[in-house]
Amino acid sequence: RNCSSQMEGSCLQLIQRFAALPLQWQLWETNNECGMEPRKAHSAVYHPDGEGYMVVFGGSDGSFCLNTTYTLDLHFKNWEMLDASGEAPAPRTNHSGTMVGNQMYIFGGAKYRTYMNDLWALNLATARWTQVHFGSGPPRSPTVRYG
Repeated sequence: RNCSSQMEGSCLQLIQRFAALPLQWQLWETNNECGMEPRKAHSAVYHPDGEGYMVVFGGSDGSFCLNTTYTLDLHFKNWEMLDASGEAPAPRTNHSGTMVGNQMYIFGGAKYRTYMNDLWALNLATARWTQVHFGSGPPRSPTVRYG
């Protein structure tokens, strides 16, 4: 797995949506002309603010690793690039992401053959990235991983 492999398809404005009842997948069209570029190996989390939205970070466009962040308003079906302040995490693929309160956390991943074990938080109320450090001394994070 690396960022130089070819990615098929063009700028599709479609996402797959899983409807809870009935249990079936639906093809979901968004309203933007060309919102987020197609990507793979990214993270996506749900934030329940308002009508709810999805936050997508990083991944690969098939040629390059990315560190851009997009939101998809799940009510109006519009993509928007999030112009966050603070130092953003390095571009990466195959990282993990989760939501806790108003914070999206991402951990690990890889940029080409460089594997990471850093932890970052994006405060969605302030749109600001910060790297999370634990105490003083050498980092006590897990070993590097991705996938």
